Amino acid sequence: MKGILIFVAILVIGGIYALANFGQIADPILAHIVLQEGSVDTVQAAGQKDGFATTYQPFLDQRYWLAHVASLMDDDTYLKVAADSVTRYTGTPLETDPEFAFFLMHQADLLVARNQFDAAGALYEQYSKDFPSGDELSEARSALSGLRINHGFQ
Repeated sequence: MKGILIFVAILVIGGIYALANFGQIADPILAHIVLQEGSVDTVQAAGQKDGFATTYQPFLDQRYWLAHVASLMDDDTYLKVAADSVTRYTGTPLETDPEFAFFLMHQADLLVARNQFDAAGALYEQYSKDFPSGDELSEARSALSGLRINHGFQ
């Protein structure tokens, strides 16, 4: 019984630590992914070659799961991962991947909440262009209309 209580205590303390320090936990994970991918220029150049999706899909998957957890735990870390992912994969064959759509929409939503309307509007427009039959197309269009009406986004 004592062992179970100690295990539960360690689990609770670990959870509290992870919540309080998620950015510090996520930074080395993102750095490892970036190290494997190479620079933004490397990814962009590779995007013009055959086999790009096969090579880079695992990295986008890793970024997606890291961002998914970050979206639940730490908005700043999520924005960091999402912005870097959008920069790297815009203009590549993975730009139309559903995981990429997650980065666009949730980053735009967070930017709206932070009153960064121009950046959010650009992401909603990119989503509308890249995912003309996407699951969140109506939300993106509605958000764009709201930004245009309420905040003068062009």
